[in-house]
Amino acid sequence: MKISTEFSPKTTALRVDQGGTANADFKKAMQRALGNTANPAVTAKPAAATVSPQQYTVRPGDNLFLIARRVLEGQGADASDQATTRAATQLARGNSLANPDLILSGQVIDLGALGKGDRVTSNARTDALASLAAPVSSKAAATKPIQPVPKALANPIMEKMLDRAVSLQYIGASEKDAVRSKIIAISSEYQAKPDDLATVMLMESDGMNPKANNGHCYGVIQFCDGPNRGAASVGYAGNPKDILKLGVMSQLDLVKKYFDETGLKKMAPATLEDLYLTVLRPASRAERDPSANLQIPGNQAVALYPGNDRNLPITRKSLLAGLQQNALGKLAMEGSRGAPPMRVASLSGAGAEAIKPRLADFVGRVYGDDTGTGKTDYDL
Repeated sequence: MKISTEFSPKTTALRVDQGGTANADFKKAMQRALGNTANPAVTAKPAAATVSPQQYTVRPGDNLFLIARRVLEGQGADASDQATTRAATQLARGNSLANPDLILSGQVIDLGALGKGDRVTSNARTDALASLAAPVSSKAAATKPIQPVPKALANPIMEKMLDRAVSLQYIGASEKDAVRSKIIAISSEYQAKPDDLATVMLMESDGMNPKANNGHCYGVIQFCDGPNRGAASVGYAGNPKDILKLGVMSQLDLVKKYFDETGLKKMAPATLEDLYLTVLRPASRAERDPSANLQIPGNQAVALYPGNDRNLPITRKSLLAGLQQNALGKLAMEGSRGAPPMRVASLSGAGAEAIKPRLADFVGRVYGDDTGTGKTDYDL
């Protein structure tokens, strides 16, 4: 990772959202996985000066699960975890929230979304808003802590990576919730998707292996040695190997510091390509053409090149496809700790026949269809 002063974001309408047309199938699959039929690029509107009785302005500490539960309680309706999960899902869909974990103070949530298929009246919504607006007593807070949005609603890649990281002992089971919260917080800072940050770490460190290194780069996003590079930017210029002594939580703090040092906030909302180019070459983020040469030096993972051909230049389009391909392969082919890397040259032949059922099962469970079953050249 090299810090460059060459970066200056272009003010142009040509912004490729998660890879543009190259990522269309992936985005559709993720929408199905999240149960979100709306356009994931649409975000909640900022708070207006006043809102209708069917709208609620998000306050600090709110999340969709909490909002849904308090609405149901205000209606005197079933507020069990199962019913609240359904209501939170409806709020996410009705408000076109691509990431239900990411709602910000000041955003306006349309409670009318709960009227789709549910018995919710205007009076009930008004009563529910009064309940939402009322302060929560300390006793109630003690007995009813804020619930997280159920994991099944969002971030399936991050969740699979966390499970895998526990099984490979990259993190302890007791750390899992804290690591999840940290990834979500970092992603929120740059208006990125937690799944995208997880995808980057799957490429760079096999999914949060704090000991990952190639002799020159170290840790969960591979902080590299040398002047004006990643390790130096986070305070480890003279002792980059010491990064390996840190656990995942501490290394995630370094990730945020590095992102700040390289101006990632200027890219917000940051796409998957923006996140990964911040790791590879921050200056290349200014290139918005999905098919342009990103001028990435050195030999990178073969999956990042068009057609897996290192003779061709890496582009946003090929980088995006390679990152998704790698994540799909890693999460589908969970192996035992210390198992040697595997590579499938193509999905054909006897060996591939054994892989296809597991790959198809993974795609069906995580992405909602079989769009990945015909992909080739997985770097696992």
